[in-house]
Amino acid sequence: MHASTTQEYLARALMITSRAVASRTSLPALTHVLLQAVVPTEGEPRLKLMATNLDLMMTCSIAAQVEQPGAIAVPARLFTDFVNALPSERIEMQLNEEKQTLHLKCGPQTAKVKGIPAQEFPVMPVIQDGVKAPCKRKDCVSSSTGSPSPRRPKTRVRSSRGCSRALKISA
Repeated sequence: MHASTTQEYLARALMITSRAVASRTSLPALTHVLLQAVVPTEGEPRLKLMATNLDLMMTCSIAAQVEQPGAIAVPARLFTDFVNALPSERIEMQLNEEKQTLHLKCGPQTAKVKGIPAQEFPVMPVIQDGVKAPCKRKDCVSSSTGSPSPRRPKTRVRSSRGCSRALKISA
């Protein structure tokens, strides 16, 4: 994986997805956030961030320059604290797949964050655009919305309690 995005976009996406990170768990992958650099066949390259506590799963997609697709799960708290401490500049991320280490560079600051393989992260269900699912509660409406704008990250929320929502968070 080799991708870059702005510090503002990444910090906001981490703020959103970190709400689903488990604080106390016996599964180490649940304390991580999955970073996935993708180049879709249609549309712009994106950096997807995913987190779960097995009850709630959140994913957020932000605009990024992706030179090489790939994925890694990094410790959510450590990564969020580091990104929030960086200046508002472009962050370059490069993955060393052999050592499962994410190299970060933002201006003069550099860091190496040890992660776990993306395959160890729990599988996220796919929510299709326009799909509606029945909910037991009347105040819960399931819909899927997205924004092609790179300024607005797409956020999806999925609960294991039979209720699903897709939220549109503006950046």
